[in-house]
Amino acid sequence: MNPEWEGHHLASAGTLTAVAPHRASGTRHVHQNQGEGVRVMKFGGSVLISAESILQAAQAALETRDDHRVVVVVSAMRGVTDRLYGVLRALRLRDVHSALAEAREVSRLHFRVARNILGHEEPDSPLRLELTALGRELDRLVSGAEEHESFAHLGDEIVSFGERWSARIFAAALEKLGAKAKALDAFHFIMTDGNRDKPQPKLLESRQKIQRALQVCFDERAIPVVTGFVAATPEGRKTTLGRNSSDLSAAVLACALGARDLTIWTSVDGFFDMDPRRKRDAQWLEYLSYEEAAELAKKGAKVVHGKALTFLAEHRVPLLVRNANKREAQGTWVGKLKAGAAR
Repeated sequence: MNPEWEGHHLASAGTLTAVAPHRASGTRHVHQNQGEGVRVMKFGGSVLISAESILQAAQAALETRDDHRVVVVVSAMRGVTDRLYGVLRALRLRDVHSALAEAREVSRLHFRVARNILGHEEPDSPLRLELTALGRELDRLVSGAEEHESFAHLGDEIVSFGERWSARIFAAALEKLGAKAKALDAFHFIMTDGNRDKPQPKLLESRQKIQRALQVCFDERAIPVVTGFVAATPEGRKTTLGRNSSDLSAAVLACALGARDLTIWTSVDGFFDMDPRRKRDAQWLEYLSYEEAAELAKKGAKVVHGKALTFLAEHRVPLLVRNANKREAQGTWVGKLKAGAAR
């Protein structure tokens, strides 16, 4: 089954007052706050597979930024987060040897990808130095797991490495293509309520931190490449927003910045009225309201994280879902008025 879908029949979308209680009708609206012309783009693990696919994703970001400032949000490379959770399972069984071996192999995977992006071996390249530092930090955490005060907090730190590796590699890919870029760890500026089971990002507490951190990049004319998934508790501990939550990270950034829009680059062409891999007559949907998209998500379409849709609806930031492997495909707009349609 396509991982973007669960279930096989999606009813026509209705109104979800939980998504946008102050605008319960199904009417499509135009986002009024255009901010400073910032565009946020999120790339999921389904399109971050190899050096080649990462370079293609970086090229897509550069081609679609127009004259706007761009913020990139990245997931871990495909399969990496699962492997890091495997490290945690080994540590729960007190098998430090296996955990360390797996952690080191995942680290080496990123070195191989980095070498293929750079096209040569540079022992003192900034990317190699950063990856080496991250690998040593992970080694230290895994080796000293039994002495850590909280296994839950240790787990949050360990699973954060996928996005941290990915952000640095993606930034290097942008620079390989001639842009200036800088990797940023979101746990420095995205705050949660501290609930580990059902974490909620706190936009009010995060907004100023986000704006300050990204303004430094904008002033340097660098593209910020931000880690998805990870955040910080009110006490400043590293935490996550939950599995598959990089969409939510991107939505928080887009809302905090008053972005022009958010583009989620994935491996599907956008929203369909039913699973296109199960139903040959599935219809691609060009425009949806936030409520319609949320209803489709509720019925099984895992194209966009549900909480991300909630944030975007509340702040009226339009969403575009596009296929990174088929850049000629238009994708699906959510929350944007169709040209010529009545408001």
